Formats: sequence, C-alpha cells, structure tokens
Amino acid sequence: MLAKCLRQFVGPVEMADSATHAPMLHVYGPVRLVTGQVDEWWSNYRKNAGAVTLKGSSCCAPNTIR
Repeated sequence: MLAKCLRQFVGPVEMADSATHAPMLHVYGPVRLVTGQVDEWWSNYRKNAGAVTLKGSSCCAPNTIR
C-alpha cells in the first residue's frame, strides 16, 4: 500500500556514478551482475527509471553501494 501511495508522487530513481554513469545501488551480488543474470522485474524497474541493465565490467560503479 505504501508503495502505491509513493508511486503517485515519486518515480523510480537511478543512483549512478557521475563519471561513468554506471549504477551504484545493487540488489544482486557481483556474479549475477557481471554475468547479466538478473530477474525480469529488475530489468523492468531499471527501464522505468530510464536506465539500462548493464553486464560485464561496466555493470557496477567503482563506488558501488551494496
């Protein structure tokens, strides 16, 4: 219920490194991120936030928050 209420006022937000534009906040461990084995809901969330799901060495910012 809280999520539905907040969605009316705040959209998804992408936290990205200002220099590389790589994502800083991760819901998966490094192996899944590097290999690109993320769930569809996460790819959809990132797409709605205006971001793409990256894989390989560009999947994560150097100053990652996990």
